[in-house]
Amino acid sequence: FASINYNALLPVFNSNVTPPAYSDLKEKKYTVFVVTGIGNPKPVFDFCRNTAENVNIISFKDHHGYTEKDIYDICKKFNNSDSENKIIITTEKDAVKLRALNISDKICKDNFFYCPVNIKILNNEKEELDNLILRFTEKSSSQYRFLTSKKKY
Repeated sequence: FASINYNALLPVFNSNVTPPAYSDLKEKKYTVFVVTGIGNPKPVFDFCRNTAENVNIISFKDHHGYTEKDIYDICKKFNNSDSENKIIITTEKDAVKLRALNISDKICKDNFFYCPVNIKILNNEKEELDNLILRFTEKSSSQYRFLTSKKKY
């Protein structure tokens, strides 16, 4: 019905840093620290394991409220790695929460990236899905008006 497409990595904190390409993660033997606080992190973990040889998982519960201590612990694990090439990857959802925190560790901060995702509807079923959503939301007139409005929010 649908598949997840992972787009190129983007910096969480420092927009002046150029993230490595996914192909470089394996070729240059990167150590990847994956930080997530989402309900079903398995697809992200699987993607990272297929993209890099050395993957370290740092997992939190869904809707985790990140703290300064969490960042300190993540950066400590990152800095304790002997790997010459290493990065931290998180989800787009987690990146939003992490940006709100103060990170004093510049090396850690400059190597913190997120992987944006797109959902691709398979087998030309997008129109069918759109119609299903519209039929469902017709039961609530305010939701229907929102979804069918030409106005950009």
